[in-house]
Amino acid sequence: MKKRAILLAFIISAVAMTSGCSANEPKTDEVKQEQTKTESVSSGVTIKPLTQKAIDENPYMAKNDANIHHDCYNSDSTDEVLPVGIYPEINVSYEKVNPNASPAVFFDNYGHSVVPLLGGLAIRDINAEETQTIGYFSPKQHDGGGYVIQSSYSFVDENNRLVCPTSNNHVLMLKATDEEGNVLPEFEKVLDIDIKAAAEAITGKTLDQNLLSVVFDYEGNLWFATGGFRIYPERQQQGAMGYISEMRSTQF
Repeated sequence: MKKRAILLAFIISAVAMTSGCSANEPKTDEVKQEQTKTESVSSGVTIKPLTQKAIDENPYMAKNDANIHHDCYNSDSTDEVLPVGIYPEINVSYEKVNPNASPAVFFDNYGHSVVPLLGGLAIRDINAEETQTIGYFSPKQHDGGGYVIQSSYSFVDENNRLVCPTSNNHVLMLKATDEEGNVLPEFEKVLDIDIKAAAEAITGKTLDQNLLSVVFDYEGNLWFATGGFRIYPERQQQGAMGYISEMRSTQF
């Protein structure tokens, strides 16, 4: 019995000595880096401001988040301060009109949210408990149907009009608000250009590719591009691009 007690005391002593040695061992670089990282996070992340854009604003485009892809002009991406990390407030708005919730959103000059709706575009309150439509344009309801608006390549111009390419190769310009910024219940179509017909008249050939994207340059010319730009153009008809010069004539 006495021998067992001595053996047990020896084992406990050995374990204690081993633990003490490991606790006093010098920390490895990996452990030090992990500790530094933890201390840095706990003390707060230093916010490094982005360099302000050095690109002139396009006078024919709205100055805020007025398009979805932001692949037309860097000057049309926002300079506003955005939340760092997880935004502390989440608003849930239920969609009961569209088959799906709005997949994308951009904003007009008055801060109204512009979203796809029923094949067209609408200004909607997406912060309400139930998404509310304030004004809209539906090709089927307001223009005889047969096409939809390509919302991903639509944008807001300097006069707060919505410029929209369509699936039937037209470009529409919609007036969505009055001069005071009040939303019109039904958007007014103030311009409708058949890009495909104009392009075929100039090139003398039939275009198989659909209109894809439109954007204003710094001179007020409305540039457009079709699909069909690919690595192997001989496999199908090559795409086309051109511009409407000051909204009066079409050039290629």
